[in-house]
Amino acid sequence: MSSALAASINSPAMWAIEEVGARNVVKYAKSTFGFTNELPAVPSLALGTGEVSMLEMAGGYSVFQSGGDRYTPYGIVRIVGPDGTTLARSSGQKFNRVMSTASATGMDALLRTVVTSGTAKAASYVVNARGKTGTTNSHKDAWFAGYTDQYIGIGWIGNDVPNPSGNPPFVSGTMAGVFGGEVTAPMWARIMSKVQDIYPEPRRQIRAIGRVIEEPDEEEEEEDTTHIDADDNVRTTPENTDPVVAPRINEGNTESGTTGSTGGGDGLTVEPVKDPPTNDPPKTKPKDPPAQGGGDGGGDLISVEVCADSSARASVYCPERRRIKVPRDQAPRGRCPLHGPH
Repeated sequence: MSSALAASINSPAMWAIEEVGARNVVKYAKSTFGFTNELPAVPSLALGTGEVSMLEMAGGYSVFQSGGDRYTPYGIVRIVGPDGTTLARSSGQKFNRVMSTASATGMDALLRTVVTSGTAKAASYVVNARGKTGTTNSHKDAWFAGYTDQYIGIGWIGNDVPNPSGNPPFVSGTMAGVFGGEVTAPMWARIMSKVQDIYPEPRRQIRAIGRVIEEPDEEEEEEDTTHIDADDNVRTTPENTDPVVAPRINEGNTESGTTGSTGGGDGLTVEPVKDPPTNDPPKTKPKDPPAQGGGDGGGDLISVEVCADSSARASVYCPERRRIKVPRDQAPRGRCPLHGPH
């Protein structure tokens, strides 16, 4: 979940909405987050087929910021008549515990990871920043919905003018398109940092969870007890406290898939975690025992998950995967070349 959200990979969002049901998602969006626009109850809602306003987004993100409460945004504090009489006053509305504190805190940690090591790294210098980027088809909409402990800011850049080249007219010749992480997040960060210059807030340690790495080979897979320190960008394990270089996620601009108006994909290059050099002598892998005959799981046969399209070892990006049993020395070693984060 953390890897998918940080890298704006759309497939897991589709799997999630299919698992819980699109109608339940629409109902939850209205009851918990306060959305009033009509949202289509279809699986592609996870990719942004519905439309929402920036005020609705601000109210929705207040749930994560406040630990489960929702606040309605408002624009007018009070209206005063010519004689100084207050004719109307507004202070917004608070809805208590629309989401459990545990769920809101978990989402808060995921959204922190987007900023520390994901598509919104351009906003990482803003104190206590969390949020999510999004880019729609043809780069028509580019979002960054973000917040700190005290402030919420919803950034949106949009253009409805069609362009046969696929890029909005304001895109320079040096850019392949407008992405939430490349354009909107930096804009959001510049504005939010100015707000914090005037109204500072104390910096604190915010938990970020997860990491983005390539899947281990089937025969090398083991239980993962690793965690990432959000601000130090270093991961450690309970058994080994030596620091290990954390994965680097570099913004790109080659993403072309459909992404959501309420969040979605931005182009990324994901580099696997690399362990630091060591002076220990190289370990020799013991030779495999001779085959003891065929059959399921017998002898030298191992189970491997492969991509249905390329027959290479599958990655998390392959849409269709299948598990096969092959001799160990004939198992595919390279990852699928057809499917990636872009």
